[in-house]
Amino acid sequence: MSLSSPRYAKALLDLSEERALSSAVAGDMVFVREALASSRELQVFLSSPVVKPYQKKKVLSQVFAGLSELSQKFITLVVDHGREGLLSQIAVNYLEAYRRRLGTVSAKVSSAVALSAAQRAQIEAAILASGAKSVEITEEVNPDLIGGLVVRVGDKQIDTSIAQSLRSLDRSFQKNLYIADF
Repeated sequence: MSLSSPRYAKALLDLSEERALSSAVAGDMVFVREALASSRELQVFLSSPVVKPYQKKKVLSQVFAGLSELSQKFITLVVDHGREGLLSQIAVNYLEAYRRRLGTVSAKVSSAVALSAAQRAQIEAAILASGAKSVEITEEVNPDLIGGLVVRVGDKQIDTSIAQSLRSLDRSFQKNLYIADF
């Protein structure tokens, strides 16, 4: 990952907030991210050093014709600076920064079985108690966990799965320095 993509995303977010267009630009960045993720040809086109910047700008202006004026100008600026290959990552970073500024956190919950509504509400309440304003929960069923769950919020992870407990128990047995004298 490039260090410049978060900087471009932050600059776009600051400008969009200054102009009260941050939610519109967030919608635009969702569209940009999905368009680039769904089209391998577009990704190859953008990363090709053979294609001239004016050609890239022309194609991108047609592909993203429905975006706001600010987003279109931003994409042109990114191409002018030779960073068009980072466009997808910039969109992802923009959306993450936008959610952070709104106080929304994304949580990924992996469990052995599907969560009930009460369990989901309990997890959401625990995350909200940590200071978040709202929570977006993504669920994943992973039977390898045996039981319990793994909750990831940002760079933090809480693993209460039975599989993790068994791995921990196994490690402690392997570290056991006790040697029987019989």
